[in-house]
Amino acid sequence: MMSDYMFGSAMNEVVDYQVRFNTVFFYVFKYRSWNDYTPKWRGVSHGEELPYVFGFPFINETYINLTGIYPRQEYDFADRNISEYMITMWTNFTARGDPTPRDQPIIWFRNSTWLEYNLHNHSYLSITNKSENLTNYRQSEFGFWREYFPQISGRGYYIKTDPVPPSKASVYESMTYALAAVGALLLVIVIVMCIVLIRKSRVKKY
Repeated sequence: MMSDYMFGSAMNEVVDYQVRFNTVFFYVFKYRSWNDYTPKWRGVSHGEELPYVFGFPFINETYINLTGIYPRQEYDFADRNISEYMITMWTNFTARGDPTPRDQPIIWFRNSTWLEYNLHNHSYLSITNKSENLTNYRQSEFGFWREYFPQISGRGYYIKTDPVPPSKASVYESMTYALAAVGALLLVIVIVMCIVLIRKSRVKKY
């Protein structure tokens, strides 16, 4: 429930909006390492794909000594495979705008081409040991928070807040402006006096 409320429904709204203007690739990370440090009942937690994207399974003792980075768990051959898989796709997307380009061997992508997200079937890539394209990820659950919950709560999905009135200048700000004005006035007076004295001294010489 909290995942759908805090992450899923908002993410779904953003993706549905972005796909109208840009090419969007949507994924759900479902891979779980045998050595995962989190309890099995939690499944795959939010953000758990990041160590694989940044190559943590390839960090060995040499890198640990050089960087001081200690992975939270031990990684095995399968973990390194999934990390290489994700690094390749993220690099392709960054460089070419397509995580699984058609001109590269599909075996590099576990025999699955990542299809673009669309508003018809909400296609996405389920990233596991056997990655595959699926459709309509939790649309009924997101619909509960987007449509049904606002009705029973008596308020719209988007809560509008009153505009913040312009704040009045505080006493300290007023004093600062006043002192700045006085300082500028004194500076002008000093400059004028200097000019008058210089002219008087020149008159006396002649």
